[in-house]
Amino acid sequence: MGNERLKYIDCMKGIGIVLVVLGHVSMIKVLTKIIFSFHMPLFFMISGITYFLSKRDNFYIKKVRTLLIPYLFFSLISFIYWVLIERYLRNQGNISVSDQFINVFLAKAGSDNYIYNAPLWFLPCIFVVTCFFHFFNNKIKWNKVVMPILIIFISIMGFILSKYLEFRLPFSLDSAMQGILFFGMGYYVSPNIISEATYKKKIKFTNFIVGLIMLLLANHFNDGINISENKYDNYMSYLLGAFVGVTLIYLFAKNMNSKILTIFGENSLIIMCIHEPVKRVVIQFIALFFNTSGVVVRTNIISVVITTIVTLGISLFASNIIKKIFPFVVGKKYKKEIKFFGGIL
Repeated sequence: MGNERLKYIDCMKGIGIVLVVLGHVSMIKVLTKIIFSFHMPLFFMISGITYFLSKRDNFYIKKVRTLLIPYLFFSLISFIYWVLIERYLRNQGNISVSDQFINVFLAKAGSDNYIYNAPLWFLPCIFVVTCFFHFFNNKIKWNKVVMPILIIFISIMGFILSKYLEFRLPFSLDSAMQGILFFGMGYYVSPNIISEATYKKKIKFTNFIVGLIMLLLANHFNDGINISENKYDNYMSYLLGAFVGVTLIYLFAKNMNSKILTIFGENSLIIMCIHEPVKRVVIQFIALFFNTSGVVVRTNIISVVITTIVTLGISLFASNIIKKIFPFVVGKKYKKEIKFFGGIL
């Protein structure tokens, strides 16, 4: 596959991480509802695409190095910061420190289980999804027939369990039951979307309009999606909104040549792991600057956009520093030279 075509996958990740940060900053209901309907399915599907493209040697070791080690690193750093500083600033002294610490290792999804840094649930979840898919895809005969049936069955069972299960499963297994569906979809559509003919095919503007209308309709018939919280409401409208939203991002990425979005995509893992604590600090500074409350900052579209841009900028800068000082968090080895944004320190 050509390097140019790989760039639009990074662009998809870049758009995705911008939407993640925007969705976490905003308290504007209609905006967050639309974003949450497809932003995590997007990352699961991208993971399926990259799995299709990747080499599979030493697979499980690589996944531990690129997913679990970053998870533990950022979880422990975020937890320590929360215990020593943020727990008091956010008036959360009544929240059990031991419960939050235990969940670093249990990795149960949900914002109540990750008070210190909610987005971290995704790393153990995608680890489970990737390893499950890899294992059964290699073990099952007639996997091109059996695997799609299996992952659809798992998704339906996960949806049913979400209606009755009153507790969260370790390692985000309940959320992973939905993630596996989108991961599998990304894997199975990969041969088509990365082909030379598909890549060069121009997309009509009317496709965007039709897709946007379908996305709005899907969200109209759904009360809100949150894979982290294991909430899906109507199963069919949830799937429709997710697939249409992901398709729109794919179409945007194919028709854009945005260097900044590609850079965000290349740094999406670390931005995912650090933007939440950064966001909270940025919101407070903006609230103090304009002499208002954090709620007002998060419900005004202008301040939401400003907060998102500042949070992304700080997180991107921090990502470049972290990759150079602690390259093991992205599965890399130390280099003799330390470069920041093209320069050498």
